[in-house]
Amino acid sequence: MKISQSRPAIVVMFMIAAVAMFLQQGCRSLQNIPGQWLAFAAGADGRIEDFSNKITSHLFENGMMVGVGNDDRFLYIFFSPDISHRQRPPSRASLTLWLDENGGKAQKLGLVHVSEQERRKMAGPEARLPEQKNLDGAALLEIVNRKSGKETFISADGSLGPSIRLSDDWGDFAYQWRIPFQALAEWPGLNHDPGKALGIGLLWNIEPLPGLDRADLDRARPGPGRGMTRENFKTERKIWLKTVLVQKK
Repeated sequence: MKISQSRPAIVVMFMIAAVAMFLQQGCRSLQNIPGQWLAFAAGADGRIEDFSNKITSHLFENGMMVGVGNDDRFLYIFFSPDISHRQRPPSRASLTLWLDENGGKAQKLGLVHVSEQERRKMAGPEARLPEQKNLDGAALLEIVNRKSGKETFISADGSLGPSIRLSDDWGDFAYQWRIPFQALAEWPGLNHDPGKALGIGLLWNIEPLPGLDRADLDRARPGPGRGMTRENFKTERKIWLKTVLVQKK
């Protein structure tokens, strides 16, 4: 009788242990990146300065480079999906940035940025990457707020919340984010208590623009690599990080 009664308890204990192990593995899948105190000035137009050389970034095995910091008003993120300059056909790149205030991998609050390389130029170190724009010519960011069930677009210049600076100084793309802790317009804000853990997900992909023919692809990869297809040029990068917000010493 005692044995039959103990079996459900053993099963429950086993299930609890399995769930705990799964959660621990999920937490370990986030790579820790140290926080740092930073403060960057905005220009006369409100845009952030280039801080790629002032933030301590970490290089990962697949060529991604990431740096994270904060001051008392903003979170700063530098991200280069691939520091090697690659030759690509005219392409569209999409970056989704997820922010989890509990230090995990929840995809409840995110920002999406899309940019297109000009059709008339082949990508290279000298290529400039115009951002996705609305009818007025202003670059846009999409806020994905699954807590409220809303998805909205705002200007990427920081006037309504987060801002982004995009360049090709560090590989194909280099993203510099300035994200306010304070809520503003459609931006719900972030908890910015010092010592607070923050989960950061970076999901990036790039593929050739629609309508390219084989000649366009061949020009992007001359020599032995000729004859490539659209699928060969598609690239994806994904990383989840965990950092801790710091305070000024």
